[in-house]
Amino acid sequence: MDFEKLKQEVQKHLPGEEGKKRFAHIERVYALAIKIAKEENADLEIIKAASLLHDVAKIKEERKECKCHADEGSLMAREILKKLDFPKEKIEAVCYAIKVHRKSKGIEAKTKEAKILQDADRVC
Repeated sequence: MDFEKLKQEVQKHLPGEEGKKRFAHIERVYALAIKIAKEENADLEIIKAASLLHDVAKIKEERKECKCHADEGSLMAREILKKLDFPKEKIEAVCYAIKVHRKSKGIEAKTKEAKILQDADRVC
């Protein structure tokens, strides 16, 4: 998987100055999540994809184009990952991590990768 292409795809959904700030946050989450994933022996492909895509719908939520960026982002992620030929058997795990990454939703993450994304997002 070419994660640079994925970064470019994410940036298409984050326009303007707010998008630049959001992408800077995404890059911090990405770096921290990878570090944690290596220590925890988590799946790096899932972590990389989920951390890059976790806020792909954040601006849509801020513009009131969707209710929850985590829910919308998980749907968007599925389409983006299919388009970029991400391993089919890992798409569901990426979407799950994105869907549950918001601690404010009160959903306990059940997979190692989802827990890592929650933690990295909270710190960054």
